[in-house]
Amino acid sequence: MDETGTRETVRTLAARMAPVPPQGGPLTGETRLIEDLGYDSLHLMMLITEVFDALALEMPGPDDVVQFEGLESVQDAEDLVVRLLREESRAA
Repeated sequence: MDETGTRETVRTLAARMAPVPPQGGPLTGETRLIEDLGYDSLHLMMLITEVFDALALEMPGPDDVVQFEGLESVQDAEDLVVRLLREESRAA
């Protein structure tokens, strides 16, 4: 899957799993996960699990979870997933 497809997958899942339904049309990179979509730490971990499953990424270990702290926007989540996919493909 290319980067555009990866970003679309993250956005689709973020919208589908949002505790608060998205308002005003499709999500953008600037859509805030907590303030706009109602995500809390548990919902963020559930989203990350779904994204990792959808993209066949290896689930992070307990020590790696720190990289998910500070996710504020859909763009932050997209950028993190794209970076992790690149790192995984380099390691293969």
